Amino acid sequence: MNALRWLTSALPKMFYLVPPSALALDDTDEAPRWLTEEGVPLFFLLMIFEWLWIRATRRPNGGGSRPIAPYYRMPETLVSIMLGAIQHLSMLLLDVLNLFATVSAYRYVYTHYRLLELDPKARVLLYYVALLFGKDLLYYAAHRFMHEYHVGWISHSVHHSGEDYNLGTGLRQGVLQPLVTKAFYLPLALLGFHPHAFSAHAQLNTLYQFWIHTDLIDRLPFGLEYIFNSPSSHRMHHRPPAHCNYAGLLIIWDRMFGTYKAEVTRRDHYGHARQLNTFDPLVLNTQHLARMRNTPTRRSLCAWLLARRVRRNCVCAPRLLCRSIPASGKDERATPRRTKWNGAGGAQPLSHLAAAGLLLFGAAAVTFSFAALVKAPSLHPADLYIAVAVAIALCHAVCLVCDFRAEVWDRALLSGLVLLPTLAALLAAQPVATWANGRATHLAVRNFSAA
Repeated sequence: MNALRWLTSALPKMFYLVPPSALALDDTDEAPRWLTEEGVPLFFLLMIFEWLWIRATRRPNGGGSRPIAPYYRMPETLVSIMLGAIQHLSMLLLDVLNLFATVSAYRYVYTHYRLLELDPKARVLLYYVALLFGKDLLYYAAHRFMHEYHVGWISHSVHHSGEDYNLGTGLRQGVLQPLVTKAFYLPLALLGFHPHAFSAHAQLNTLYQFWIHTDLIDRLPFGLEYIFNSPSSHRMHHRPPAHCNYAGLLIIWDRMFGTYKAEVTRRDHYGHARQLNTFDPLVLNTQHLARMRNTPTRRSLCAWLLARRVRRNCVCAPRLLCRSIPASGKDERATPRRTKWNGAGGAQPLSHLAAAGLLLFGAAAVTFSFAALVKAPSLHPADLYIAVAVAIALCHAVCLVCDFRAEVWDRALLSGLVLLPTLAALLAAQPVATWANGRATHLAVRNFSAA
């Protein structure tokens, strides 16, 4: 029973994908912790379990009765983790600088402009179901917008840059994505749904989407494939060109709005249609903006940014919910469609020593980067600015090391080895806070002596 309580308390903490202060929706100054000691180990435990299961069940060269999911690739997985860390660190920095207005905007609309007075305690079940469906429908709208419009794809294309499909892929996030999507949820504030309840549903929605990033699970049984988003549906979303299956929790939105596409053939084919061939976070977060420079100039900057990249007719047909899902067909995972980017070294595997060193380097960077997120509420603002900047630079250096480009590899490794102990020292010593406390003590003693 104690283990069950620990599990149920750790899971939600583990998947909070918003900055710590964004979860402080009341009027207190205390921000709840975004990551905890229980959450981080459990999250990576799930990834390790998936990796072990793949190792134990995979048939070499597709032998046996059926081909099994491809291996985890260390550079790809480390980069996915680093990209997720960079997003959270960047949002934390904006939050500290009072530039991150996601939940505060929701709270502002709720406080000043809500049209209804909805009491969540009056009709608990109705309130819960209405908010669950409302949050999920608006997530569908936000997700579809990010795919169909250039300004949205700038932020979301990072998530689709991974060429593997596993739990680690769910961590691969763009820096700008939270700034694009959160405005879509303001109608819920306008309708009178309390910020606390919205925050809970946002976390539940994100938590659900974590497990569908796996190649180990086929279609859901008992007809659940018709209702819920699933690994099968989301694999089609990650397969180029990826203009389908935008659902978060409920696949009914895609089926009803004409964007559903069933996975008939299993393939090991993920990522962008045109391979990016880099693990550099700066390039991954700006590559689509760079490509947009080649698009025809429009009347204004706004028209240029809001130009559509995917043309699709608007459909709303509930009868499509009754359309049957085609049966599964061939399994072609044993023969990948293309060679995946594995760094400038290509498909040549790392030596055991190099792999162990890269793993330790990445693990240390992840540990101290998330430590900065966990300790954020207790840090002096100046210490936090410095620590976040160093952590982002450290994550960037790890990604460049994984890229294995001869012209930058040695410098990236050297800078990472310098930044790692620097970040650890900053978190431990908190120099600005120590100096400020010492100066305050000195001034207090001097004033007392003068008195």
